Formats: sequence, structure tokens, C-alpha cells
Amino acid sequence: MERNERAEGDEERRDPSWKETFREAFLRYVAEHGRRPNTIYAFAKSLNATEADFFSCYNAFSALEKDVWLEFHRQTCEVLSGDSAFAEYSARERMLAYAYTLIEQLKPQRGFVLNANLGLDPCPSFLQTFRREFLEWASQLTTFAEEQGEFAERPLLKPDYPQLFWMLVRYLMQFWVRDESADYQETDEAIEKAVHAMFDTAQPNFLDSWFDLGKLMLRQFGSFR
Repeated sequence: MERNERAEGDEERRDPSWKETFREAFLRYVAEHGRRPNTIYAFAKSLNATEADFFSCYNAFSALEKDVWLEFHRQTCEVLSGDSAFAEYSARERMLAYAYTLIEQLKPQRGFVLNANLGLDPCPSFLQTFRREFLEWASQLTTFAEEQGEFAERPLLKPDYPQLFWMLVRYLMQFWVRDESADYQETDEAIEKAVHAMFDTAQPNFLDSWFDLGKLMLRQFGSFR
């Protein structure tokens, strides 16, 4: 009987709801104090939890912080997937929607974000899991953009497009952190200009037309040999 009760207790401590509890508490603590909690023991105790509860979810505050940032991305994707119109969007519109929605997810947690020290590093350690899942999303967006003719087929550049999307997101996050305009209107403007600039650069243009003509001419002249 004791063994069964112990097993049930272990299952409760692995309850996924603990993760949400720890994430929300961590967000509040960092926003209020400008730093991580001093110890896992004190942090867990303040939530009527134990260190064991914490370690069943995370092995350190750094892992918890990574999960908080990953959740911003996942919540953004969840909002987009819940929008019936999203499936009809072009790739350009999907990237615009992602950027706007991500910033909306960050706004209620601005105090936390301001204390995150985003800096100029393309990928601080706490953004690693966020970046990894975002690159998967951006890779799918790249393929979709090519299929729809929004991106020119450039085999040498295709592997770099997801990374360029990531740099775009990092730029917009950093811009928003520094934005002091009313209702962050300048961030909205930055999103529009940055996304349009990237897609305008990646779409087929006169250089692609000349390149295609050059390939045709090489094939044609080659047949005369």
C-alpha cells in the first residue's frame, strides 16, 4: 500500500502543471527583483513546493529560463494555428503575423524581458531552445515561400533563410526593448519594413531573370558543339 501511495505521489510531482507554476513564478520574480531567485529551495518553498518538485521539471534555473522563452514561441504558434485565416496567408503575411504575435506575447512580460540582457548576441544561452524550434518553423516557411514563388530558388542561399529569419526576429525583439514610442508604434513600423525588406530581397528579380537566361544560352550554345 505504501509503495502505491509513494508512486502516486511521484506522479503528482511530475504533473506538467508544475512547469506552468514555476514558469509563471519565475517571470514574476525576475520582473520584480531584476534577477533570478537566490536558491531553488527558497523559490520552491515560496510556491509550497519542494526541491524535488522543481528538479522533476528542471535541473537548474537556466533550464527554467530557457523554457520560459521557448513558451513565448510556442504560444505565438498556438495563436497563429488557432486563426482560421492563417492557412490562407502568403509566406510574407505569415512572417508578419508571427512577428506581431510574438511581440504581443512579450508585452505583458516586458519587465522580465528588460532584465534578460538580450544584448547583441545573436543567440544568448537562454534563447537556444527557442531558436532551435523557431528554425524548424522558419524552415517550413522557407519551403512554403519557394513553393508559392515568393522566394527565388537559390540552392546556395536556401539553408541560410531560416537563420536570416532568426536574425530578423532578434532584431525586432531588440528594437521593441528599446522602443519608447506610444503603444510601441515604432516597433509595428519596424516589423512592416523589416519583413517586407527581407521578402523583397528574396523574391525573384531581374538578376534571377538574367541568370535563367544565361543558363538557357549555355545549354543552347552547348548544343552547337
